[in-house]
Amino acid sequence: MKTSMSQNLVDLLPLNAEVDFRNNPPPEIELLESALDYVPDMVHIQDRNFIVRLVNDAFCQKTGLMRSEVLGRDAFDLYPNAIADACESAERRVFSNHEMVRSEEKLVNKSGSELLVDTVRIPLLNSRNEFQGIFAIGRDITEEKKREKERESLINSLKDTLNMLEKQSKVLKRMNTQLQDLATTDELTQVSNRRHFDYHLDIEWRRCRREKKPLALMFFDIDYFKRFNDHYGHTSGDVCLRSVANVLSEQMSRPGDVFARYGGEEFVALLPNTSEGIETIAERCRQAVWELNIEHVKAGLPGSRVTVSCGAVVGYPHLLESSKDLVDLADQNLYLAKQAGRNRFEFTGLDNPAEIKAG
Repeated sequence: MKTSMSQNLVDLLPLNAEVDFRNNPPPEIELLESALDYVPDMVHIQDRNFIVRLVNDAFCQKTGLMRSEVLGRDAFDLYPNAIADACESAERRVFSNHEMVRSEEKLVNKSGSELLVDTVRIPLLNSRNEFQGIFAIGRDITEEKKREKERESLINSLKDTLNMLEKQSKVLKRMNTQLQDLATTDELTQVSNRRHFDYHLDIEWRRCRREKKPLALMFFDIDYFKRFNDHYGHTSGDVCLRSVANVLSEQMSRPGDVFARYGGEEFVALLPNTSEGIETIAERCRQAVWELNIEHVKAGLPGSRVTVSCGAVVGYPHLLESSKDLVDLADQNLYLAKQAGRNRFEFTGLDNPAEIKAG
């Protein structure tokens, strides 16, 4: 950018004369200096040798130097070498290219405090396009940069805090999931527990009651399990419970079905919107346990292996007083299956009057 002051104005500045600027400045310089004292930014003018020939009041206030201490000196007289090198580098670019140069520089005032100054240096070219010096104006951006750094620090701190909170949130979610799993999963068999079953029974009961839909319930009990434990030991009993739980849960194929350990050697299955096929499912469950072929010589049953008895019921919640009625009916059928010799199932289907009428 070939930016310069008016060449005619530069012709009026006696920057090339051997004049005592400090004690007897030319009138033109005095006039310009008086005008520039009203400028709030730091202004100084240098000749072609980079000697300071003019400074305004703002420059003196910021640096803590008097005019007499500045005039007639260059950067190396005024600043430490590192700062002077940076200033001279910018000055030589202006001299070499006859173009404006903008840079951020550190200055040290008389008290030793550092200033950060945004400086624009403009070449002073006369009417013959000859380099006469530099007009420099600098804005103190120390506080601005400080606030900018504080903002950046605050933003980074907030980002770090958000990242930490996000990580903690993920950990808490994972822990919450684990706690929910612990709260709803039977520790021994790893199928759902009684709490999980009760929760879903309440939900499905109310939904089926509202929609007048059927709700099926199945109870399973391992036959003569106490005898199994007494004869084979509790470790084998635990293995047996896990095996039976696993094979029974595999028979519940729909996503909405709930299979759980009800307590001890009892298991329960909840099958929403199911009115048909319960007998098939019950027989499939009985057969699956039989095919595990777990030895049980104390059962006193044909085959000398672990078996289950099952009580199943299909009911319509809108026709019953409470979910307890459905549970009691399934439990009664389980009792009947045991009384009838075990390794079997008993089933009751409660008809829906609306369906009978429609038929």
